[in-house]
Amino acid sequence: MRLLRALGNDDGGAIIVLAGISLAALMGFVALVTDVGLMEVTRRQLQSGVDGAALAGAWQLPKDSAGAVDMAYDYAARNGLAPSEVTDAHVFRIFQTDEDDAIEVKADRTVNLFFARALGMNTATVGASATAIVAPLKPGDLWPWGVPQSQIGSGYGVMKLGAPDSMTGNFWALDYPPGGGGAAAYRDDIEHGWDDSGDAMPPYDSTEPYSWWVATKTGVIGSTKQATDYLTSMSDTSDPPSCVLADPYHYNPASPPAGFNPRLECWRIGLVPVATDASWEAAKGTSNPVEMIGFAAFYFVDFT
Repeated sequence: MRLLRALGNDDGGAIIVLAGISLAALMGFVALVTDVGLMEVTRRQLQSGVDGAALAGAWQLPKDSAGAVDMAYDYAARNGLAPSEVTDAHVFRIFQTDEDDAIEVKADRTVNLFFARALGMNTATVGASATAIVAPLKPGDLWPWGVPQSQIGSGYGVMKLGAPDSMTGNFWALDYPPGGGGAAAYRDDIEHGWDDSGDAMPPYDSTEPYSWWVATKTGVIGSTKQATDYLTSMSDTSDPPSCVLADPYHYNPASPPAGFNPRLECWRIGLVPVATDASWEAAKGTSNPVEMIGFAAFYFVDFT
């Protein structure tokens, strides 16, 4: 009985075993957090590199397909990607039937792991890809709103059309040529896109920086509300599920939800001119024009 009692009370071995299991689990969590973080940083670096490479290559399309690929490799190197890491750069056709109008760039990088080696994992491969498309800009796709250049990249544009506090002036609303069309013309530009029947938009020239001065517009809150209600109702009744974001406030372009396929034909999707911050600042309180230097696609979420 004494021997049995002594063995029953001696649980030191059990404690050691449990401590060993806990330590192994802790090391596993450290490996997961540290090495996964390293892989995510690497993925972001790769994504930035292939994004820049694809955009640079697209500047050569559709006229010079070979030059587009060469440019993509060149800018991949400028963005810190080794030649061996760029696994593919090729052009193809999406909208055009006789010329290449898209380029895809892919890159992989082998990451040396640290803590995960204790679990038998020495390396991991991280990949990224980017596609840039060149398509003719149709004026009918343009909404009469401008976005300051500093807002591009944040993923969202909060268009403040009403005057804050006691200030007056314009807040991102545009008055497309010929101008002076009033509330009805502005509302139609939102609902159906601006129609450049007078060829007011300057042609695109890849050898020169794009610049287009457009007048701003004031007093448009009511018209904006009416027109955006129309966009919302048309989207709810006409757009296929592929055009609709269930949770637009948490949309991540790098990993879009399954089935989401945005197109300019969708009622909630349109092109918005990108303006210099300096010209927006100078135009405050007036209807003075602002300088547009490019265009960006946006998904309309809400008007409050």
